[in-house]
Amino acid sequence: MREPYSLDVFRWKGQLFVSPAVGSPLGFKNLSGVIAVASREKLLPALEEARARVEAALARPKAERFPDGPSYFVAAGAATWSEFVRDAISVSISYRRNDTEISVLVRDPNHKRLEVTDAWPTTTYPVDLPLGDAARVVSKLLEEIPE
Repeated sequence: MREPYSLDVFRWKGQLFVSPAVGSPLGFKNLSGVIAVASREKLLPALEEARARVEAALARPKAERFPDGPSYFVAAGAATWSEFVRDAISVSISYRRNDTEISVLVRDPNHKRLEVTDAWPTTTYPVDLPLGDAARVVSKLLEEIPE
């Protein structure tokens, strides 16, 4: 795949979810729905499923990449973004044109959003970082980040 995409791993209320995202005019946009992850040990199969969803979306014309469906936070069980962001963290694997970045995003206490924090700086890897290696990095980060 040449187009950038992101596989976002969310921890919300003790549960893990993966949400795939593809490029849009405004940056990455998450596809509808989520993939529930039973445990950190089951993360790789969920990431593989998410990447398959990305590949399917990228095969469609740009105007058809984001079919109607529940947003990822609603699919995870939150009624609103505000409810979701209060208890969520995210580890994002961003496959870009020239590299791969893994970033931790936590709640910004002043705003209703998730943002990168200095506590876990973004790490850059080669563009062809295998998904299994990315899953190990994400799993380790999730272990380090307090609930």
